Amino acid sequence: MIEGLIEPYRARRTWLIGIETISGWQLKVYGITPDGADIPSKVCSAAFGYVRDNVAWPVEEVPKYGFITIHNGEENVWLLVDLWVNDIMRHFLFCAPLATPTEFGPPPPGGLCACVWELEVTKHERDAWVRHYLSCPQTPDFSGYLSDTIEWDAGT
Repeated sequence: MIEGLIEPYRARRTWLIGIETISGWQLKVYGITPDGADIPSKVCSAAFGYVRDNVAWPVEEVPKYGFITIHNGEENVWLLVDLWVNDIMRHFLFCAPLATPTEFGPPPPGGLCACVWELEVTKHERDAWVRHYLSCPQTPDFSGYLSDTIEWDAGT
């Protein structure tokens, strides 16, 4: 066992910031912070503008739903964008330095995808998409999907 390389796992505050419509897509927006603080509105605004201009939006004729995760992490502000194309999730990852949290760009090289805190959001969203769309594609419940969210405080 390797000791001392990382801190023991602690839950992080995770909550729904709101629903944003960007490029015709309705996106749930989640925040994650290790200290329980809110994500500043200027960071959210910068993230939404960056997403609008830099995501390769799917061209398939599908319901336009997905989710964004803004994680004020310990190394960067991470910006994850996940779009549902029927039973496939299109994933995009961006980040901004902590010192300039509104200056988003591509992630560092190396194939990063998501951390354990971000994957909690992804797991919930996968299950919500199955419940409200994939299990009933002839009569989908998109308002149910948008209202099906997760929230927890750090330490819970």
